[in-house]
Amino acid sequence: MDPYSRKAITIAEERSAQYESDRIDCHHLLHALAQTGRGVAATVLADAGLDLAAL
Repeated sequence: MDPYSRKAITIAEERSAQYESDRIDCHHLLHALAQTGRGVAATVLADAGLDLAAL
């Protein structure tokens, strides 16, 4: 696993805990992937118009 994937999983775990969820859901992971700002997932989400500030 590359460093950006690890960072995204860590962010997703933190976001999940913030909302007192006992699991990482898709929206936690998508937000984390976008927040890292690197990789194909971040590019696709940005191209689709995702606005992290709106989340």
